[in-house]
Amino acid sequence: MNPKKRVLHNINTFSILFLSFFFLNCQVFQKKSEGPDYFDKEFQCSESRGYPDKPEEYERYLKYWGQFKTAYDLENQKIGSAKYIIVGNSLIHLYLPDLMRASLPGVDIHNRGIAGDTTYSLLDRLQDNVLSLNPSVVFIEIGGNDLIQGKCLGFIENNIQSILALIQKNNPKTQVVFISAPPTGRKELNAIVPVYNSYLNNLAGKQKNVEFIDLYSQLRDPNSPYIQKKFSREKDTIHFNESAYQVLGNLLKKYLN
Repeated sequence: MNPKKRVLHNINTFSILFLSFFFLNCQVFQKKSEGPDYFDKEFQCSESRGYPDKPEEYERYLKYWGQFKTAYDLENQKIGSAKYIIVGNSLIHLYLPDLMRASLPGVDIHNRGIAGDTTYSLLDRLQDNVLSLNPSVVFIEIGGNDLIQGKCLGFIENNIQSILALIQKNNPKTQVVFISAPPTGRKELNAIVPVYNSYLNNLAGKQKNVEFIDLYSQLRDPNSPYIQKKFSREKDTIHFNESAYQVLGNLLKKYLN
């Protein structure tokens, strides 16, 4: 097996193991709480990194996160450059090679998703994992985990602006396409997601070479703020299924030559 294929094989194998670990923890968390309620008058958001109430769990997560970052760094050294990159959290991490080939046939797009990623952790790895390949188009789906963790909206928005500024500093001609956070099966998350998506949409409308993909409206139930049942995963209130990735692929095609 040549070095490039070996790195890709290792990433894909580790992805399956890591995602199994990640989803197990997600399911435990989902049983405990529906998440922070931003509309509760007593709610206090956080501007700290990680999980302040579970520091050991966050340290354990960072070890996995670091292994993926390193694996992507090694793959980037082999590739050298890439025209299209999609990056983000578990929703992008789950956009596995078979799904990408099925929804985007013939397109050479590189996935740099890491489950559990946030706006602040993405910012930490953006230069090495993404910008080192000098892409022409970068698709970004991020922010959902920040909301699940109860981070302050201003904190999240500042990180988004820093991500955008770093990309534009690297190459002003790079097109940035923000993908909206999707609807979920969780009440509190569905309440705040439209607020965050509105920010991304407005940001895209004011910036050159910045676009916004409204995946949210494509997946939402027409009569409620929840994700359509045909797009939801069984026993998973956060992530969408393979059918939704076909919808995502169709939305991405507009920006792929």
